[in-house]
Amino acid sequence: MHANRLLVLLVFVIIFVRVLTFSPHNQQRSVYNSFMMATGGKSPKSVGKPETKLSEGEMMDQIKKLQEQLHATTSEPKAKTSPAFLLMPSQKKLATYSGLPETTLKLEDWICDVKATIRSRSLAEVDKVDFVFQHLIGPAREEVKFRPKKKVEDVFRILREVFGDQGSSVHLQRAFFERRQKEGENIRDFSHALLDLFDRACRKSPHLSVHKEQVLCDQFADGVSDSLLRKHLRKRVKDTPSVEFYTLRSEAIDWAEDPTDISTTKQQVSIQAARTSLASETLALTDIVHKQQQQIQQQQKQIEDVTHLLQEHIRIQGTNKTLESNPTRNLESRPSRSDKGRTRIKCDFCNGVGHSRDRCYKLQLKEAQATIEKLKKEASEKSSSEN
Repeated sequence: MHANRLLVLLVFVIIFVRVLTFSPHNQQRSVYNSFMMATGGKSPKSVGKPETKLSEGEMMDQIKKLQEQLHATTSEPKAKTSPAFLLMPSQKKLATYSGLPETTLKLEDWICDVKATIRSRSLAEVDKVDFVFQHLIGPAREEVKFRPKKKVEDVFRILREVFGDQGSSVHLQRAFFERRQKEGENIRDFSHALLDLFDRACRKSPHLSVHKEQVLCDQFADGVSDSLLRKHLRKRVKDTPSVEFYTLRSEAIDWAEDPTDISTTKQQVSIQAARTSLASETLALTDIVHKQQQQIQQQQKQIEDVTHLLQEHIRIQGTNKTLESNPTRNLESRPSRSDKGRTRIKCDFCNGVGHSRDRCYKLQLKEAQATIEKLKKEASEKSSSEN
């Protein structure tokens, strides 16, 4: 408004000067009256002073000053005259937490969103507790409702105790150390699963966080499914114990997504793996040959035992034939004893008289023949399997 008024005033002054210079006296007086009416009956030089008659030079000076004021007013930055606006950041609607088993919202994710929302607002501690409580429904709200809660962390602690990670500290640690990369699971998702399991275990056992980087790197290196990558990561962790988890993960992702960058390393690992595999196969073959030699020696010993039994059988059979051909001699050579009160020995295998089952040569012969047949069968099966 001030600039517009100065502009109008300047226009009237210019018209007034030109009229004084080029118009008759009566026209000058008419223009001067018009100028005085536009300015409210006040002179352009000052406001509130008595009306004075200005000369042409004073009038030009006044015009020059008005032009300078107009230029200064129009050259000011527009930001000074523009209206101020209050910009409020757009906020995502905070979800409510119920604690029901069928909900897909994880408790820790919800707590993270709540903390981010609280940080963006200037709230007192009591107001923070009320804000969190208003976003609880169902069993979670009822559980917090009847418990003392002076701080917002008290609310989070109650929710974690009731609806947090289930299972003991040992169970959660076992789940972390037994985690392996699944089929079809990329390296980034596998690392996220490891971090989630480690955080859950640390909430039950805070002392685990002391060696967080080392534990994560060791488990990550042991858990990847690619055997070549696993060997490379293990060597990397062994050579550089202070390596960070995300650095190690980046190397693994580069290995999986851009194998040309580390083709030399892959080739070295592949050669080393081939050497290890060849050494293992050689050792396995040597072990097999050694076992076969032991089996051959055992079979040879069994054959010798059977041969000895056959020889013993032939000797016993010859003795029995001699006794059968001259039974009187056998009886005469024995001292005469009374049969009263004695029971004659009889073999229950061959029904022969004069020997027991454990001394029966027919039984021993039958067992020897069965052993020989068994050895022949085992030898034939092994030879067929080797071929």
